[in-house]
Parts: sequence; C-alpha cells; structure tokens
Amino acid sequence: MAMQSMRHRFCDILTSTVSALILTAIITAASTIFRDLVLHPQPVVSNVRVTSSTPLYHVRRPTLLSPEVPDASTYYRPGSSGSDGHRTSEKQLPSNIVIVDTADRPEDSEEDRKRKAWQRQHVPQGFKLGIRTIDRVVLYLSGSVDFSPCWDWNTKAIYASFVARFSSKTASQNDVVLLDAVLRPVSLSAQLARLAELRRQERSAALPGSGSERTAAAARAPADATQMLTDAERQQLAAFEETLRSNDHDHPSLHIDHIDKRLVLNESFKYYVDAFDDISLGGNTVEVVLRYQVMSYSGWAPVREDALGHQVKVRMPESAQQWKSQERW
Repeated sequence: MAMQSMRHRFCDILTSTVSALILTAIITAASTIFRDLVLHPQPVVSNVRVTSSTPLYHVRRPTLLSPEVPDASTYYRPGSSGSDGHRTSEKQLPSNIVIVDTADRPEDSEEDRKRKAWQRQHVPQGFKLGIRTIDRVVLYLSGSVDFSPCWDWNTKAIYASFVARFSSKTASQNDVVLLDAVLRPVSLSAQLARLAELRRQERSAALPGSGSERTAAAARAPADATQMLTDAERQQLAAFEETLRSNDHDHPSLHIDHIDKRLVLNESFKYYVDAFDDISLGGNTVEVVLRYQVMSYSGWAPVREDALGHQVKVRMPESAQQWKSQERW
C-alpha cells in the first residue's frame, strides 16, 4: 500500500513538473508575441550615413561552363527548344561572360602555353573555362544603432545586417550584405554594472539637444558622477568588452556594445558590394537598409527591415577601374 502511494505521489510530481514547464513555455512565447504586437519595438538609428571613397571596379573572375550539361552550369542559358522538344546545343551566355580559349596556338608565347596547360589541368572534363566580369564597390558606414528597445528578458541574440540594395538589368532588386553583427547577452558583476550605468549617464548627458535638456540629463546623474568614469574604470570596462568580441565574426571597424546593445559605426566595412550577374552598377544608385532578426529563447522573430533615409543612398560613378587580381587563369 505504501509503495502504491509513493508511485502515485511520484506520478503527481512528474505530471505537475511537466505541466509547469509546458505552461512556462506557452507564457514565454505568448508574452514575447504580445509585446511585439503591442509595443512594436524598433531600433533607434542615429545619423547613419554611407560613403564610398573608392572608385567603382570591374572584377574578372573564372567560372565553369558546361555546353554538354547546361543544367549543371549557372551561367549557360538554354537556347530555344527543337522540334523534338529537346534543347538545342546552342547556348547564349550573358554579356559579362566570355569563354577562355585554352587550346594552344602557334602564336602563343611560352608563358601563354604554361597558363593554358595549367587551365586545362584544373578545368573538369566536360566543362569550359569562362571569365565573368562584375562590378564591385566598397561602401563605408558611420553612425550608431541602438537595439536596446528590441531586447528583453527572453532575447537570446539579435542578428543585424546592413544590406546594399540596387537594381540591375537582370533583377529589379539585388541585395548584398556589406556589414553584419550579432548582439549577445552579457552577465555583469556588480562593479561592472555600476560602471556601465555611469557610462550610460555620461552618454545621455552628451546627447545633442537644447541646453535645458542637457542640464536636466546632467542633474539626473549622481553628484559623485560629475566626471562619470575615471581612466582606470574606462580601461576596466574596455578590457571586459574586449573579452566579448568574437574574432571569427566581429569586424575591427565596428564596435559592438553588448552591454547596452548598440552598434557604433565608424567608417565600418566588412564585405565588398558585388553585382554578381552583370556590370550595371555604373551610374546606379545604391541604398543601404538595416535588416535585423530578434532571436528569443522561445523561437525566432521574423526578419525586419528599416529604411535609413536619404543619407544612406550613394550614386555610383559612370566609369570603372580594373580590379587587380592575383589569380592564375
């Protein structure tokens, strides 16, 4: 009888535990969705602007072409179908791709013969070597983005990216990521939390605004925080933030403030902006948009975009320079 009573008690405890876990998961997900629908949290974008101090480049890259197996090649476009319904052997290449002649010619120099021999050795059987020319530009971003309104107790991380958007002959909209970052949660000791709060007060007092606004912000700061942070305290906070940096992902030109959930851009650049399918960037207008995704412990929020305004549009020059490449093809 006692054994049966213990079994019933164990089953009751197990059932209550599972029910509590399920209820917690439902409440967590529901509260996150409700907060998102009601409050519509958005990042605070401050003076984000884009510049391009480098010229527009033409980049020549090798690509494999297959006249025998057109479906295996990205850049061979099928021609018209024959009377039997099969594709004809004639294929039309995009205007920015040319086929490389790898056959030896009597007029070839010794260097040309060595290069062609190397090409034939490295091109798979049934494929041809093509050279694809694309446009490339380097864009730099400055300003700051505050993601703290999007962060709550259920947030696991925020992935943010800046996307260059432009039109081309082959697509009405092309999106190329030029900079990205991941904001992660941070656990602070009492001392570091105090230093972080002093830095927030310092930053708030330095915000642009009327004199009365700055005076009010300074008045809210404690009396002993007139100087906010000492040099030693700044170094202590900076040393801790350095431990949060991911050398594999975080770019040195971008400061990621994991404590206050901010991105500080200072002529930041990570990826080239390449027009992969053609050479239509010349004279085109490139707009940069902010794309971000809030990842919670109970699931993923949808990807959102923010248009950053006229300051993040730049017009490309009409002419382009040749990009220097060290590849052997």
